[in-house]
Amino acid sequence: MSPTYTAESDPLDEMKTLIEDNWVGFKEIGLPQIIVANDPSDPVLRLELNLGDAIVIKMAGTETLKQVANFSYYNRFFPIVVEIYTKVSRQRMRDLGKMIRMICNDKKHDFPGYQLIRYSGQDESVEENLNIWRYRFRFQLESNVVAAESLTD
Repeated sequence: MSPTYTAESDPLDEMKTLIEDNWVGFKEIGLPQIIVANDPSDPVLRLELNLGDAIVIKMAGTETLKQVANFSYYNRFFPIVVEIYTKVSRQRMRDLGKMIRMICNDKKHDFPGYQLIRYSGQDESVEENLNIWRYRFRFQLESNVVAAESLTD
């Protein structure tokens, strides 16, 4: 019997789905537009803040695989950045950030293809002349002692 191929899910798309599916619809904190950045090195974000708040999800470096246990298993690490943009206020930015943290904390062991969403930190910035607030959250998706893929079982 030949092996069956199963496509691997995209962690960035999975993070978008996680946020969309678990956003609490408080009237004050509606779901922002969510964009998965195709090219994290692209300095131009194609979003319209006049239409509302935005969340941009992108990779924050290189996925790392570390071989363990006689190279039969590996530990897998995938860095993600979730950026929040708003033109409303600093408080709005913080409220949106709290929602992101709550979702990731509640689902930290429930992410496709990974065992853990690890919160790594955050920073904020403001463009006072443009009245734009930005919150950047760093997360690392982790799986430890994963069986190495093989064409034979």
